[in-house]
Amino acid sequence: MISWLHFCFKNLYHFQIQPKDLSSRDPKKPVEYVYLEATSPHFTKEKKMPITYENGFLFIQTDKPIYTPDQSVKVRVYSLNEELRPARRSVTLTIDPEGVEVDIINEDDVAGIVSFPDFKIPPHPKYGVWKIKAKYQTIFATSAVAPFQVKKYAMPRFSVTIEPESNFISSQKFERFKITIKARYFYNKALANAQGFVRFGIIQGGQKTMMPNALRQVEVNGVAELYFNSKSAVSEIGYHDLQELDDARLYIAVSVVEIRGGHSEDSELSTIVYTLSPYKQNLVATPLFVKPGLPYVIKVQVKDTMDAPVRNLPVVLTVAAFDVDLTRQPLPESGTTQTTQTDGMALFVVNIPANTKILEFRIATADPRLPEENQASKSYEAKSYVSLSGSYLYIDWASNHKKLLVGETVHVNIYPSSHYIDKIHHYSYLILSKGKIIRYGTQGRIQGTNYQGLQFQLTKEMVPSARILVYYIVTGEGAAELVADSVWLNIEEKCKNSLEVSNASYRPKDVISLSMTTQFDSLVALSSMDKAIYGVTGEKKRPMEKVTSDLGCGAGGGQNNIDVFRMAGLTFMTNANADDSKEADEACHAIVRTSRSTIIAEIEKLASQYVDPGVQKCCKDGAETYPFIQTCAERLKRLTGGRRCRIAFANCCNRVNNLRSTETHRVLLLARHRKWTRLAALWDVTPEVRSVFPESWLWEVHPVPRYQSLPVTLPDSITTWEIQGVSISDEGICVADALQVEVQKEVFISVHVPYSVVRGEQIELRGTVYNYRSSMIRFCATISVGQGICLFGAASTNPRGLQSTHCSRPKELQGFSTSLVKFKILPLELGLHTINFTLGGTSFPEILVKTLRVVPEGIQKEIHEGHTLDPQGIYGVVKRQQEFHRKIPPNMVPKTKLHRTVSVKGLLLGEVIDAAVSPEGLKFLAYLPRGSAETELMNIVPVFYVFDFLERTDSWDILGAGSITPRLDLRRKMKEGIISVLSFRQSDHSYSMWKNGEASTWLTAFVLRIFGQVHQYVTIDRDSVCLTLEWMIDICQMGDGSFREISTYEPVKLQGTLPNEKKEKTLYLTAFSLIGFEKVINLCPLQKIEDAKNKAANYLLQHFKSAQSTFSLAIVTYALTLTNFNQAGARTAYSLLKKEALVKVGPPMYRFWKESSSKLDQATPSKETARMVETTAYASLTTLLQGDKAYANPIIRWLSEQQRYGGGFYSTQDTLNALEALTEYSVLTKRLDLDMSIKTAYSYHGDFHHYRLTRGNYIGKPVEVSGTVYYKSSTSEDDCSFELKIDIKQPFYRTGSFPLLFFFTLCRYRPHRLEPRSSSSHAVMDISLVTGLEANLEDLSMLANNVDHLISDYEVKDGHVVVQLDSVPGSTFLCIGFRVTELFRVGMPSPGTFTVYEYHTPGDPVFINSLLFSPFTAECGRMQTRLDRLISSDSRKEAACQNDIAYVYKVNILALREEGSFIKYTAILLDLYKRGETFAEKNAEIIFIKKTSCMSVQLKPREDYLIMGKEALKIGEGINYPLDAMTWIEWWPSESSPCNSCQDFIETMEEFAEDLFINGC
Repeated sequence: MISWLHFCFKNLYHFQIQPKDLSSRDPKKPVEYVYLEATSPHFTKEKKMPITYENGFLFIQTDKPIYTPDQSVKVRVYSLNEELRPARRSVTLTIDPEGVEVDIINEDDVAGIVSFPDFKIPPHPKYGVWKIKAKYQTIFATSAVAPFQVKKYAMPRFSVTIEPESNFISSQKFERFKITIKARYFYNKALANAQGFVRFGIIQGGQKTMMPNALRQVEVNGVAELYFNSKSAVSEIGYHDLQELDDARLYIAVSVVEIRGGHSEDSELSTIVYTLSPYKQNLVATPLFVKPGLPYVIKVQVKDTMDAPVRNLPVVLTVAAFDVDLTRQPLPESGTTQTTQTDGMALFVVNIPANTKILEFRIATADPRLPEENQASKSYEAKSYVSLSGSYLYIDWASNHKKLLVGETVHVNIYPSSHYIDKIHHYSYLILSKGKIIRYGTQGRIQGTNYQGLQFQLTKEMVPSARILVYYIVTGEGAAELVADSVWLNIEEKCKNSLEVSNASYRPKDVISLSMTTQFDSLVALSSMDKAIYGVTGEKKRPMEKVTSDLGCGAGGGQNNIDVFRMAGLTFMTNANADDSKEADEACHAIVRTSRSTIIAEIEKLASQYVDPGVQKCCKDGAETYPFIQTCAERLKRLTGGRRCRIAFANCCNRVNNLRSTETHRVLLLARHRKWTRLAALWDVTPEVRSVFPESWLWEVHPVPRYQSLPVTLPDSITTWEIQGVSISDEGICVADALQVEVQKEVFISVHVPYSVVRGEQIELRGTVYNYRSSMIRFCATISVGQGICLFGAASTNPRGLQSTHCSRPKELQGFSTSLVKFKILPLELGLHTINFTLGGTSFPEILVKTLRVVPEGIQKEIHEGHTLDPQGIYGVVKRQQEFHRKIPPNMVPKTKLHRTVSVKGLLLGEVIDAAVSPEGLKFLAYLPRGSAETELMNIVPVFYVFDFLERTDSWDILGAGSITPRLDLRRKMKEGIISVLSFRQSDHSYSMWKNGEASTWLTAFVLRIFGQVHQYVTIDRDSVCLTLEWMIDICQMGDGSFREISTYEPVKLQGTLPNEKKEKTLYLTAFSLIGFEKVINLCPLQKIEDAKNKAANYLLQHFKSAQSTFSLAIVTYALTLTNFNQAGARTAYSLLKKEALVKVGPPMYRFWKESSSKLDQATPSKETARMVETTAYASLTTLLQGDKAYANPIIRWLSEQQRYGGGFYSTQDTLNALEALTEYSVLTKRLDLDMSIKTAYSYHGDFHHYRLTRGNYIGKPVEVSGTVYYKSSTSEDDCSFELKIDIKQPFYRTGSFPLLFFFTLCRYRPHRLEPRSSSSHAVMDISLVTGLEANLEDLSMLANNVDHLISDYEVKDGHVVVQLDSVPGSTFLCIGFRVTELFRVGMPSPGTFTVYEYHTPGDPVFINSLLFSPFTAECGRMQTRLDRLISSDSRKEAACQNDIAYVYKVNILALREEGSFIKYTAILLDLYKRGETFAEKNAEIIFIKKTSCMSVQLKPREDYLIMGKEALKIGEGINYPLDAMTWIEWWPSESSPCNSCQDFIETMEEFAEDLFINGC
């Protein structure tokens, strides 16, 4: 580029270098430098210039900062160029949970806002911090990272904040420190009538020590204040004064409990520092370079320990100058000033002597309340600018320093000093920002002045920071010299866009008008989030905060002219006595902005002695308090870590146990347990509660031509919504201030209903009535239920059978307060019941509708039966009719329904296709607990086989006219499944069965198999697959070609392998691994992998004849056939397998395989159905590979009839292999046009449904047959695989009315006759808790996630605790214990169940019943003492005339019968003295019903009783009288009763009856 200089002696040139212009021989090593050359008649110089490939900026926005499993992450990326305008470049997004990239998405940018598809968090993700990474797809290296958190969390009901009076405690506050606690609902109402529990601790050296005697209880009415005496509190833990606590932190944990509603929320604070010196200081806009003979402005800011400015504090400056001989000269500017009220700044001006080489100054606080040694002081050294001619320049910005905004005018003063000052005629200046020269100019020097001003206006190009560099050139003694100085400016741009609504608050579901105002025509991206999220994260971050690049360093200035340019970020070439010989920039360590202090991570003292984080975790887990008593040695046996981990675990476990055993502070132990039920924050635990709030919404982008009004419907939540608007225009990006929209109701009721209750359990429902009016209200809260639920208390039943409680007297509720309401119910009928809670009042009527699920006792049992109709004999035999026999299963719970469903499919994969394309269909394919990598893989399997079948047979048309949508949907489901599986990947590219578990050979081979099949339709990372294969070879493959399992996981239990169990397992695992290699080898065709595969095949060829089980032979034969079906060994193995086949002679004919030990009844499937299906599926896959379709027909017939309702089979591996076999068969079979009519009918009652199956209607709608699903009450343990025990420990203390229980399950594997005395395979424990109880999730998490994990995974759902284990020992009982608490009060609870089965061979599960303790008194009838002469006629009449008593009967008991958890008495109504709305006639038979557990009520047949109680219940078609707590039951002797006093008692009873009947009440 050639250019002539203008008369002002400078010009600005723009060089633009494109990445494509920089060619490199090695693409992985791009060009890092270019050379800049300047040539003129006076000099020629060149400079080596580093280059960067970053260009522009990327901002990532998510809809919220934290997510739970199964939630979707909404993501936007704002793409801007160097001028902060829309870049319009394609962007790549990567999702990265803890270093494992699980998803990569590419999107084009057309407007600066790049919207990406939602990313769904897997159901069982890795918890912790995930990252979203964005980068440009091509050319530029610009990137951005946005973290978000994945965890199980509770959406809090209200917020609790702790506000200390200051961020530090020094000597003056050591004995009286004020703490304020505030509790508010998220709809901005204060929490009234609550209790606060406050605990304190000291954090020092990474260790937290609680102060047990400092526990405080306070009343909270929105706000509570307390004063804390540190001196007395810390004395009990060994501290004596403030000096010992210097730099320690005060830990405060608060839990606030609603007295009325019982809900609690927690908060903690650990940022208050004990300090002898509570202040710190920083220089602001003060370069550490001085100019001799010119003024030097020093500006200091004083802050406290939390970076808050300290105002009105005296500050002392001591300053001295040193000349060339280092002679010290104190300067008169030393003195005292005060920090400002606004920002804690103090300003000093120092005149620098002409001979100064170094300036030393010390700044110290002068707080009169602190001794001198506790003042904050700091010394600085400023060097003199070096000039050959003694010429200097100083820019004074510090004295005018302030926050700058775009549009403002900046004024700085320029001070020159030179022996040749008359030769200075003008100043030149440059303004730089983001590495670019924004503006340049020249300003003439005003003669005769000591300084002059420079003014310029701030523009948006200067955001977020800029540097002013001013210089002049002076000539003296024949040589020219350039003299320069610079300062740094912090500049902000205030967004002028706005979001507004008309009102201050709204009601749920209101339609609001959202007004959007923008400065330019823009696209506005909206988002809205529930502010309760901040109660989970504990912090509030700006959603769009990024520091753009500043190539300069420090606050400005430099040691010489070249240094000034270099520290401003400029390269400088001149012949005016300045030469920069440095090629590379030096690292910059200067700080120009004060950063926020970060809270130091807390590490326990014992763990801090270990350097490795993994070993630290071993120590921490060892020191953890276990939910139940186990010695360190017992826990150490389960540890799978290395030697260092085991040593650390044992050391920390033993030392902490010793400390606990000698602990004298018993109050501390009690406080920890009290806290578990009500003070969860005090144990550093976030309680886990299912959220019912929409946490974010309004994720929309709208074009806004400067103004637009948008109608928005608010969600049905009472909270405060934070609405954010980010606009993009050709002028740049603008983030408007967040809009707060409060959604509230003045008066409302809230009631929590459990997910389900067992029939016959009395349960107390608690609700809260909120009054946010300023005035008192009168209200009534009533409950109404339908048939099948009994209400306690004053209730009436209308003619339709609906019961409602009465409002006898309205309650008063003061303004801004709450009231507790209680309702007791007794469910008697199964099914879903609607419960209406009515809040009555003059101006706020409200009905809250809830649904209660009533389930029977026992456990649900399913029986599946399948058959094939073959009207054209496709399978070989014509079959047009099939009869299903109706049988009543044994051990069925009385009075429960038997559900029978008929489904018809016209394709082998019909139900699987239907499940794959429906949103919720996949859950029907396997009724097994989730949480393992295998179950996540099984989410891919059915989708893949459906996609594969439709693609290979070109049958997409069966899904309807538009096949694009289902095709994309199935691809999306496969991709989501892959993402879930990748979260189980380890850093070495192996895979573990469990999150954060040990690598598993079996699971890794399974992943390879699925990925190898799926890759043809969904992109798989080939490099990662190759690394996984290499891990399998290097770590798992033995020298003989076999594979070994390196984890403790037991995938299968091979039957009949007593002599050579290890060899049989090796044979199975090698075959399983070989299948994975063969399926995926085309993704990684390396010789090393081919050799490893051949070695494994050779091992199988040498050992397949020694296979002891049919199952092992089947998988080995399939593996060999898959590798090379023409191989002689594979054909031999196939022949052996065919000899093991079992055939049921038809018509029709079936062919299947099962173990030799199970072949006594060859026609009936044994209880090992899952293993039979898997074995037969492997045999069918082998048969299809061999091309023997005729032999395969009866196999496919048998397999297809084993399918359960929904398309799945019994477990995972049988489902996988059977679906693959059915898919391959469906692809190979010649397709006929499906056109079939099917009639279903009862044997004696005629037709009930007709099906018409066609190509487009390949599956019939399932129809329920009146009538296999039922509930089983017991099971025989004669042939069980497990021994089970349950132990319940009663509460050793109470917290209010909420007891704590310890629940223990004991289980031992019972091997079969031919098995060795060894452990089970992968097992599942399903523990059904009694209604109203909740398991302690912290205990379960500890059992699963510690390094000595006792269980592999757990899930709590719908009242069940589902635990998975690698195996259950066969030699000793495995004990699992955890705590439970009571959320609902339940009387007469039905037993819970404890079920255990093997995951891959579910068969018949083993279960026993457990009745857990409940403190709730059962609502049983009041049985009077026989012949109680103290009861008078008046007493009976008073009882009979109560409002709640509807009837008074004399009855004779005929019989009794037990039905589940109830006993029903049949009686004859002998006489009636008072009748209710629902009454029986005299001499009619009536039914009385009581809970079996009400042992105090015993009615004997053939005896008479006086019974009076509440209205009868209409249950179905019958009338039942509940014997509840309101029922009076008294024995009425007969005339023939053999007792001396009976006659007198009879006369008293008859006197009462006559008086009541004649005179009434």
